[in-house]
Formats: sequence, structure tokens, C-alpha cells
Amino acid sequence: MMKIREAHTSHSFNPGSRQHALTLQLKIKLLNDLASTFLEEIQELDKRREPDHERNFDFYEEVRRYEIDLIECALRYARGYQVEAARVLGLNQTTLSSKIKHYGIPLKNRPLSPTGGEAPSRDSATQ
Repeated sequence: MMKIREAHTSHSFNPGSRQHALTLQLKIKLLNDLASTFLEEIQELDKRREPDHERNFDFYEEVRRYEIDLIECALRYARGYQVEAARVLGLNQTTLSSKIKHYGIPLKNRPLSPTGGEAPSRDSATQ
């Protein structure tokens, strides 16, 4: 049993092995992606502000801001896919789409679709 463990350990953690290099590259990429996502979330938290209690409180403006924040958060979570964002929010996809248009929420380019092709943009889908 000890020989099997030693053989496995020496192969898996050999610093000069190709597999070790690929594992390190993958870990670095994952950490980079995680750090980017973390920074984006921090920036979003910075954008959110408490209502200014020194001035008149505008209920409808606060609701508008909250809806925009919620939609943007769902879109980030869903990596830009409106169908998934609508599912997360418990909305019909057409309702979410109309709110995105109403509020003028910019849609970033979606990542590649699972099939490897570029996902259609909102503009090309409506033409």
C-alpha cells in the first residue's frame, strides 16, 4: 500500500511534469477569474448608495435603482444570458427583456455559447 501511495504522490506532484504545469496554469486562471469577479462585486457594492436622508426621499427613484441593481446582478450571475437571469429572478424572459430596455441597461457581449459559437446578441435576435 505504501508503494502505491509513494508512486501516486511522486507522479502527481512532480514539479517538472507536464501535468503539474497544466494544473498550475489552470489554478492560476481560476484564481485570476475569481479575483476579477471579486473586484467587480466590490465595485458594484461601491456604486450602491444609501438614500440621502438629508434631502427628500424619492420612493420611485429608489425602487428604480434597486430594480436596476438586481437585474445587473442577475445578468452577471448568469454571465449575460437573459434566459438564465430571468429564471434566477423569477421573471418571464420577456418581462426581463422589457425592463432591460426600459432602464437602458447595457448588455455586455455574452461569452461563447456551450456549443462553441458566439451567442447571438440582442440586436441580431430582434432582426
